[in-house]
Amino acid sequence: MTEPPAQGQGTASDQPEPALGQGEGSSDAIDLDAQPVPPPPTTASGPPSPPPGSFERPFDPNPARESVRGLIAQWLVLLLAGIVTAAFWFAAWRPDARDSLKDLLQVVLGPVVALVGSATGYYFGSERAAAATQQTPAPATQGGSNGSVS
Repeated sequence: MTEPPAQGQGTASDQPEPALGQGEGSSDAIDLDAQPVPPPPTTASGPPSPPPGSFERPFDPNPARESVRGLIAQWLVLLLAGIVTAAFWFAAWRPDARDSLKDLLQVVLGPVVALVGSATGYYFGSERAAAATQQTPAPATQGGSNGSVS
């Protein structure tokens, strides 16, 4: 049977390692002038390609823009219809409150009609402008090769 080592006499694995740069003649210092290690080469360059058979097209905001324009116009028209319907319903059920209804409609109905008119005009105007730009051919130039008119 072997005896355990005496106090202060440990094996090599029991002793702590010296700090960086404090070893026996070893150069554990960090070299700050060393060149960085280049990353391993990759086989593919650039972004990964889409799977075969798929088609990626660039983002086009026009469909989303048109649907939002249409949605806003629809909500404003529904708001106007709701206000008019509520006014008729209120006038039919509460004939004694027609004066207060008249005052309320003068305050509320004017701005809502203006908003509906602006939104629908903008919506249909932008549709007409888009259709006109798609149908109009490019203007032909007149004249010779330098573009001057004879």
